[in-house]
Amino acid sequence: YNQYYDSLYFYRAEVNHFIKNQHDKAIPDYSKCISLNPAFKDAWLGRAFCFQNLNKHTQSIQDFSNAARIDP
Repeated sequence: YNQYYDSLYFYRAEVNHFIKNQHDKAIPDYSKCISLNPAFKDAWLGRAFCFQNLNKHTQSIQDFSNAARIDP
């Protein structure tokens, strides 16, 4: 595991989420980032906001909760 891989997925997700407004394309990259580094709070938050923008509120709440557990 390369310590930078999680960041690469995170930043690609951020581009899809914030710049391109392609929330559905950002979710897999946030998920990969989380699988590589489950303590990456901002990845949980980014995915939560994507789910929220896609009206997937149950998944959004779960991800917000996971982010809060990492850094209350």
